[in-house]
Amino acid sequence: MQQKFLSNLFSEHKHFRLFILIFFPFLLLFLAALFLYNLHNQQLVKAQISERFDDIYNVTQRFGSHYDNTDSLYLNKGIHYINHVGVMVNKSGEVKVLSTGLNKLSKRLNDLAPHYVWTVAALEKTSPANNYAHFKPLRPEYIKLNENEKDQSSWIDDIVKKEDLVDTYKDFYSCNLKISEPYVENGSNEKIRSIYYPVYTNRALASLLVVDLKVGIISQIISDFNDEYFTFLQRESNLSGLSISFLLPCSSEGVVIIGINYKYLVATSGILSLFMSFIVSVFVQLIKFRRMRLHRDHMTNFFRRDYFEAKLQTMKVFSILIIDIDHFKQVNDNYGHKMGDEVIKTVCRRLRAQIRNDDVAIRWGGEEFLISFSYMTKAQLFDKAEQLRMAVEQEAINSLTITVSIGGTCSHELSFVDVFNVADKALYSSKQQGRNQTTIA
Repeated sequence: MQQKFLSNLFSEHKHFRLFILIFFPFLLLFLAALFLYNLHNQQLVKAQISERFDDIYNVTQRFGSHYDNTDSLYLNKGIHYINHVGVMVNKSGEVKVLSTGLNKLSKRLNDLAPHYVWTVAALEKTSPANNYAHFKPLRPEYIKLNENEKDQSSWIDDIVKKEDLVDTYKDFYSCNLKISEPYVENGSNEKIRSIYYPVYTNRALASLLVVDLKVGIISQIISDFNDEYFTFLQRESNLSGLSISFLLPCSSEGVVIIGINYKYLVATSGILSLFMSFIVSVFVQLIKFRRMRLHRDHMTNFFRRDYFEAKLQTMKVFSILIIDIDHFKQVNDNYGHKMGDEVIKTVCRRLRAQIRNDDVAIRWGGEEFLISFSYMTKAQLFDKAEQLRMAVEQEAINSLTITVSIGGTCSHELSFVDVFNVADKALYSSKQQGRNQTTIA
């Protein structure tokens, strides 16, 4: 019975209407809650992005002490690989061995930005004829670029001046490195941002460390944040009223804009609302089902007399029928109580099929039933009674011909007790006249 109840939960119009009435408040609640939650977390993800880049900067800045304390070796002009670090030498001579430091730096950066470290390079500032540079990894486009770039020292000076990194060793608290705005790298067509860190030795610019990061790192940080905190934030290209914008630490260009993905917000609110509405609807229906089980007769599913009689006492307008199964005692005596129960169940199913959901059917006694309708004329009540009587009679029940006798009345002046007595006398008249009849008084 419960399975049938659950399967029909949304089949009736009133159940669907209940579901809709529950769904929309939940939808508005989840929309508002998730919107405010995401609005609050915009600042948190901004702080997490800034913190991640601060960590990247701190790791990058440690390269300076390694540079000052590394050894040198003699390398011929050409391309060399030392511990998986590519070294391009334009003129044979002494070259600092930076592979150990660059490998450690690359590993630490990859821990902080997995899959988003494009290149780590150390460019030496020497005379134009004695340029050399370290790359991890050394890409073909860098070799080609080096062939075309005749004065590496001049290029380094231009970068340091452009990024306002001249003599940064003098300013203890300022950014002594800078991150560029996003750009597309020549040759690879990879969209990156470059971190420029000048290494000063004895107050002179000795080298420029360049860390290239793929721009997707910021979107990845946001995505990881969404997964951890169940948010729907995204990086946007245009600033809206509900977006926030900021510059990365040690950056003067390339604004980062973070907004809310409203498509996911609405979809998630809808899914949560559907789920909660279903749960609440099932809970409400289970309560109704439980109340129905308490207030209804288990055999017939009609209301119990002890539950509904008090309601009838308060009514002012009546159109009632009292229905009694003819010769029911003989069915029990001749065929047993199991057959008698089956007769009662079948008769009630046939009666229920002929009345509306708003009509009230009550098991008044063992084989006696009372049905209360919205107000009818006596002629209308007679027609309804005949419809019920013929519905019971039309087909045998387990090879037994079963009929009912019916008495009824209409009133908007009498009390229920008086109305019942009138209908009961009409029922008695139907029985006296041979049963299987209808009498409306």
